[in-house]
Amino acid sequence: MHILTKVGIVSAVAVPFGAATYVSYTRPVPVQSRKIKISEDTTEMLREKLEIGKAHTEATISTIRADEGVNVPKISVIGASGLVGIVLGYRGSIFKKTGYSLFLMLATAALCYPTDAVDMSKQGFNKVKTAIKDQFSSKDDGKD
Repeated sequence: MHILTKVGIVSAVAVPFGAATYVSYTRPVPVQSRKIKISEDTTEMLREKLEIGKAHTEATISTIRADEGVNVPKISVIGASGLVGIVLGYRGSIFKKTGYSLFLMLATAALCYPTDAVDMSKQGFNKVKTAIKDQFSSKDDGKD
């Protein structure tokens, strides 16, 4: 039987009742870290792939944003992001699934409709600000 401790490994041998028990202790062997050397060719290839992916992503976002006539691509992207949220929250509770899908759908809608998202954010901020001001003004009126 081996027991792993923070300091090392303790080995104990079980023997019949009444006999002596032998316990030995061994110190762990330190693990030496190895540095992985990556060649310049590999880093250059990774940079190129990253730039290509970034260009494709920007092109896709600009295409979705520029499409004024038909809203089907935008709606399908928003719906697909909701499904991705459900898949990401698959192992969690219903709240986790709902939260992930809602967050991803809102973020995607903000990407697809940036001007509308800014307008709605400003309206929501103004409503919250007036509600807070009304709440504090009503408390001040009650103190007099």
